[in-house]
Amino acid sequence: MNGKSSVVSIQFPFVLSLVEGRTQVFQRNRKCTLTPFPPPDSRPTMRRATFILMCAIGCVMTAEPAQACTCSAPATPADGLKRSAAVFRGRVTEISRPFLDRLGLTKTGGHRVEFEVLKQWKGTSSRSAAIVTRLTGEACGFPFEKNKEYLMYAVTEPSDIQSGICTGTKNIADAEQEMKELDRLLVIPQK
Repeated sequence: MNGKSSVVSIQFPFVLSLVEGRTQVFQRNRKCTLTPFPPPDSRPTMRRATFILMCAIGCVMTAEPAQACTCSAPATPADGLKRSAAVFRGRVTEISRPFLDRLGLTKTGGHRVEFEVLKQWKGTSSRSAAIVTRLTGEACGFPFEKNKEYLMYAVTEPSDIQSGICTGTKNIADAEQEMKELDRLLVIPQK
């Protein structure tokens, strides 16, 4: 079988034959000329088309639905103080992803962010705090960065303490006036 075709005599009713990597079907007691199927020049095109189709199917099946945050942050520091379980000024010391997310088994998008508490207005007195958030605003999370400071408004959820753009959390550079207002609110007895 050195060329593109061969002559063969078949003894069985139907036979499958592999010639130069191609499968052929023959009828009983007929001399057949083997021709490759599909033609050799179309095989790379078919492989390429199959590869592109499989990639497209894979992208569609693994795509996550788009998310958009539709909440609103508290209008005033007093509202934020009232709605939050903890309010503090903190420096990010660690940002980590859940174990199963790191392995690629889940895609929660959640991150555990640990803080050194520098000043506290509400909540249990502690030198450190850990919250859970997503690191994008589209998912109502907050884009925390390690070693930066933030004014944190944290809320209690069933399984953890969370924060994000919906709670009123801010970069410390944008929160000077708000921190002064929080100091003032704690001096005045609340009704």
